[in-house]
Amino acid sequence: MTRITSIICCVVTLLAGCFLCVGYASLTDHLTVSGTAQLEPKFDSVVITGVTALDTTDVNSESHYNIIPTNVQSTISGEAGQSIVYRITAHNYSETEVYVHNGIRFSDAFSETMDKLELSVSLDEEGKHLLSTDSQEKCASGIPVEPGEDFVFYATYTLKEDIADGELLINYVFDPVIYTVTYLYDNEIWTIDCILNNDEVYYVRENGPEKEGTVFSEWINANAVAVDSYPAGNTNSYTLSATWDNLYLIMFVDKDGVVLYQEIFSDSSTSLSASGQATVNQILKELNAEAARDEMSVAWSDYNIGTATSDIVVRPLYTYTGTLRFEPMDRDGDGIIDYYQVEAVSKLNDPVKIPGTHQGKPVEVVNKLYKNDDNFDYGAGVKTIEIGEGVLRLERNALAYTADLEAVYLPNSLEYIGKNAFSRNWSNDKKVITIYYNGTMAEWKQLIANSHEDWANGITTKDGSRVVCSDGYFEYNHGFIGIGAKWEEHPN
Repeated sequence: MTRITSIICCVVTLLAGCFLCVGYASLTDHLTVSGTAQLEPKFDSVVITGVTALDTTDVNSESHYNIIPTNVQSTISGEAGQSIVYRITAHNYSETEVYVHNGIRFSDAFSETMDKLELSVSLDEEGKHLLSTDSQEKCASGIPVEPGEDFVFYATYTLKEDIADGELLINYVFDPVIYTVTYLYDNEIWTIDCILNNDEVYYVRENGPEKEGTVFSEWINANAVAVDSYPAGNTNSYTLSATWDNLYLIMFVDKDGVVLYQEIFSDSSTSLSASGQATVNQILKELNAEAARDEMSVAWSDYNIGTATSDIVVRPLYTYTGTLRFEPMDRDGDGIIDYYQVEAVSKLNDPVKIPGTHQGKPVEVVNKLYKNDDNFDYGAGVKTIEIGEGVLRLERNALAYTADLEAVYLPNSLEYIGKNAFSRNWSNDKKVITIYYNGTMAEWKQLIANSHEDWANGITTKDGSRVVCSDGYFEYNHGFIGIGAKWEEHPN
């Protein structure tokens, strides 16, 4: 079996172009560099002190000479698939730390042999800890060597094709470290950059480690100040810590909760993306075109991405753009219009206000406001209903399907309340509501006696609803308010 000589690993000298003579070395099964480099005091460098072919090699090789302490020239003979591993020792004679990495250099004169070889450099003979050729990864994968220290690395050559007496000259590069930038991930080292040339500005890494549910934000120093670069000429080492932004979701939904658009944003976001804003603007335009047919306009509910600490749901807010219409009525059937009633509309918006007069005429009756029995959500979102003085009657289902109702203001002029006038909440989640009656507690009792016996059935399934009068209040604790209901009287 022929034996192969493969040698890599690199040597950077602080004074490039300096050549020193080293004794001739004859290489057979084991390679040994004879002699010691004689360094002048002004010359800082790393020198190879020994090259040994391991017993596992099966390639013939012979070293001819060394030109400088980091060059080894060999003749290699072997067959495709065979390999040789060199154990290379070196010493750091410089006055600064150096970093061992895969910085192999060879002359173009030997490219024919190099093309027939696959070369790798590692920190162990099995080749498990390869040294990177990427300058940004040198510190992460290589080893630092302090001034005056010895170190060892391994070079493995594998023949890609047969070689007969192939000549090869390898220069191993060891770069002096001027300063380091250490990057921390939750107080643990994520990576280290070794700056080997400080002639130019060093720019901090743009990206950082991933963290579930977040997005990388920036690198900060020990004073929690964001850092993006260090100036040319710097020689100080630094440590930076990663910071992250929380990720949130903003969703634009329709009135039924169906998502129309959604976008992810972070703590540092201040607004939607340009494309996202254009999308929600178009959606709102389409919603308004549809709502206009019912004399409605639509706007998004308020949201502020810049101050968000959780997901945001943005809903459409509908506003009735027309005026509650009032229908003239002939109460006595004598052909004379003597009062008005509120005409049905498609949608109510909070608060609902019905005046006691319209164009100088009394609005005496409030009939049901929804246009058909199937429109059960026409009063969704209504929290307050105000009926003006002068109104005499609230007919059956006058203000029904107001599932979010919280407060009702009733006039002292009211004489009759029909069944489910405003209390038929089309929801199982009934609300505790408060009725503000512009009259006394005695007048309220009389109003109930004059009204439909089931006028407020289902107003609430929760205790605590009240009727507040001018001289006290009633508190209801039995599921409904109306004739036959039990209440507690609390006079002032």
